[in-house]
Amino acid sequence: SDRLKSSLDVMGLTVESGVKIMSDLVCTYADQASEEPIACPTLGFLQQDIAIGKWVKMPQALQDYVSNTSKKSLIFIPRIVIEVKYKGVDSHPVMTYSEISGRLKAVYQNLRYYFLIRCGSKDPVTLERHGRNLDQIYQLVRARGKKSKQWPGRYKPGDLDIHLRDEKVRSGIDELVNDIKVDLERPKVRTTEPM
Repeated sequence: SDRLKSSLDVMGLTVESGVKIMSDLVCTYADQASEEPIACPTLGFLQQDIAIGKWVKMPQALQDYVSNTSKKSLIFIPRIVIEVKYKGVDSHPVMTYSEISGRLKAVYQNLRYYFLIRCGSKDPVTLERHGRNLDQIYQLVRARGKKSKQWPGRYKPGDLDIHLRDEKVRSGIDELVNDIKVDLERPKVRTTEPM
């Protein structure tokens, strides 16, 4: 969005979609039968729908331990992650992405994780209970019943402009963009001492 461009430019951040983000470090042993087993680290990555952050050079010493991503010389350091679901979200994905959010927050300082649902039937209390590790959940339209006119059809690339004609969707997206702008510009720790 153009409203975020100046903040992103000043901070040197980019918006990426379908980006793999390091989520964990697992140490195993190369040969468990040996008297002196050698610890062998593996850096695991999870693909996220939308992420705002920056690419940095992966230290050469770690590149051999990177798994499940083709980019071994660069690593994406996220500030904000947005998982997007189109419709019909039940409790399972909310709990799954809440757990993923917790994993990523254990790795990245000051990460904000948003969950965006275009149209769903879950009540706010259930979403909050199942999404404990999510910083914000945006359910743009709450529709109940399989025959509700509020349920969108199958998403096709380029449908965003059509969806933005819906006042609830447009308002929710505006709120998301405003929250992103605030979270990018506001430090997590406020202090009188220089950082």
